Amino acid sequence: MAGVEQNLEEDAVMSVGFDSEVLNAFARTVSHILATRASVSGGAIRSYEELFQLACRKVDEVAPVNVSEKARDKAHELGLGDLRTYCWFCPIMNKLRDGPKVKRLFLWEHYTPVANIQAALRDLGRAPDLEEISAILGRTKIAWVLREEGDKLGNRSRPDPAKTYRDAGVTLVYRWEDCHPVDCRRHRPR
Repeated sequence: MAGVEQNLEEDAVMSVGFDSEVLNAFARTVSHILATRASVSGGAIRSYEELFQLACRKVDEVAPVNVSEKARDKAHELGLGDLRTYCWFCPIMNKLRDGPKVKRLFLWEHYTPVANIQAALRDLGRAPDLEEISAILGRTKIAWVLREEGDKLGNRSRPDPAKTYRDAGVTLVYRWEDCHPVDCRRHRPR
């Protein structure tokens, strides 16, 4: 379904494509990190911040994945097929990132930047409820885009990701409801 128009309501679709058990595990982890923040001091603050950022960032491994029209077309041109079957760490993507002609051609773009997720979690206060945390983490979505599209999107805050994508001229191919996490060996339990 090429060229599905993005709209403001699509951000209301949270937790689409997430395994609720996995999302709840992330929520419990983040809840514990947020609850211990007040007791962290000195040099431990840096470690705390890194742990909090990592917990928020790693949700992308179980988040639904979409693809821009331009990235889809380039992937087909290169014989890769559907980019939604690859994660950032899949061996073929590593080869592309490191290859001389197509180095860093594609970006694994956080539709809602991690910084926005972190800010929303911090705004909950010290003892947020797990449902609130899950709802915020459930906003995590990934879009494969071309580097040139990523440059237009920028790394800034995106209070309204759909509007940012529209304004940058980046069109996603699929509705978020039709997207799922990557089924990658790297992400399966051992």
